[in-house]
Amino acid sequence: MLSILRRSRRTNASAHGLTTMRAALLLPLVLALSLLGSAAQAAVSAKDVAPALDEQAAQLAAESTAAAVAVEDVSGVAEPVAPLVDEYGNKVEAPVAPQRTAPSPGLIGAGTYTFAAATGVALEDMSSGTTLLLVADKDDDASTIAPIGFDFWYDGVRQTLFSVNANGLMRLGVANISTAFSNTMTSTTNNPHIAPYWDDLWLGNNGKVHYKVVGSAPARRLVVEWQNEQVPRVATATSGAATFQAWLYESTGSIQFVYGSGMAINSANGGYTIGLGTGATSFAAVSTATNTVSYAVANDSQTGAIPSGTAYTFIPNSPNAPGALSFTAVGLNTMTLNWADTNANEVGYAIYRSVDGVNYDFIRQTAADAISSVETGLASNTTWSWRVVAVTEGAVSTAATGSQATTTGTVSGTRSVGPTGTYASLGAAFTDINTNGLAGNLLLELQAAYLSAVETFPLVASQGSPSNTITIRPESGATALSITSANTTIK
Repeated sequence: MLSILRRSRRTNASAHGLTTMRAALLLPLVLALSLLGSAAQAAVSAKDVAPALDEQAAQLAAESTAAAVAVEDVSGVAEPVAPLVDEYGNKVEAPVAPQRTAPSPGLIGAGTYTFAAATGVALEDMSSGTTLLLVADKDDDASTIAPIGFDFWYDGVRQTLFSVNANGLMRLGVANISTAFSNTMTSTTNNPHIAPYWDDLWLGNNGKVHYKVVGSAPARRLVVEWQNEQVPRVATATSGAATFQAWLYESTGSIQFVYGSGMAINSANGGYTIGLGTGATSFAAVSTATNTVSYAVANDSQTGAIPSGTAYTFIPNSPNAPGALSFTAVGLNTMTLNWADTNANEVGYAIYRSVDGVNYDFIRQTAADAISSVETGLASNTTWSWRVVAVTEGAVSTAATGSQATTTGTVSGTRSVGPTGTYASLGAAFTDINTNGLAGNLLLELQAAYLSAVETFPLVASQGSPSNTITIRPESGATALSITSANTTIK
């Protein structure tokens, strides 16, 4: 959206000035207004502007910004946190402020995440290509937020970020994990959480927590490793020998815990917890003594050793692909996507959009049983590619795909602006653009008799195309033009 906002300023112009705007949805619109007068010269600075977005696209932009900030933080390791102690020198848990968690559409249970135990499973090789989350010799410390590397659904909610602490716990989402060390499966403090081995631990002075993404789309896998943890917990300046990993699978949504050597008997702090959790009644608690899972009774007091090569896997339901994608109600800036609901177990349909057919952006997730979605805020005269997938609590179906162009506008060529021009004002030109859309590049030439007093500010051009430009300049022979208003800021 192009808007000229109110601010006191006066601008002069000549025939040699040039204003160019690249109009594009989801691409910055840039209007560089520089109308240079023969007697006096001035310029209005240009700023990037963006077309109006619907509410969902605005939320997407906010999420992308948050994710970008989080990714930048990954390059640094979190600062150490000094443990709290009571008057006798015993470690006590720091209070944690109440934390809001995105609601889950379903509960973790036998009908949503099946469980399997296996033996003889090797750890992923983490000797190279990893990113550090926590350095050696840490007690309770929490990492910064890191990118999962792909869209991952957990209990029906799309996740792209995670964090971990030295106590064998992972949290998904934009909220950072806490340094709490009391392992309680039904706790809501760090939800949604994934617990490969949750206890009050100490990362050995020869250890670390690190991660990497292996494989290629759509079958990538996030591997997070707690290397050389002290099991049981001892103290600072002491080596650890226990290593375990959490694997998160793209598309299938499966979650797997794999255990290496050093997972010894551990009764030092009342026992450990293994499993998944998104709420006080939404969890899967593993009992390592029997290699079984309970979705109703937590097990936070087990102490037994875990043999090297043990693996526990949680497998969500798999959805069918939606029916073939079709398009109706196609307009300048809108279209409706239609598909057949082919599932009885989905929590919704995820919609992705691309302007080049290669790079897709997540747009929204519909409710379950949806068969259409109205998409607005699109650029005119542009071919949009779409992917629609069904999602369960964790798995994603193959996609229904299709492409559809928005309708072509009627405004293009060279048009004059002034008392005897095609348009009496720039405002009238923008109204025509917004109503009828661009059909190609547009040149707006200001007549010598043009006066900005006829304008009603702010001026807004909300329609655009990735390939078309709008150029505003004085017509040949027009000199000493001025745009005078309480508003000449381009934003």
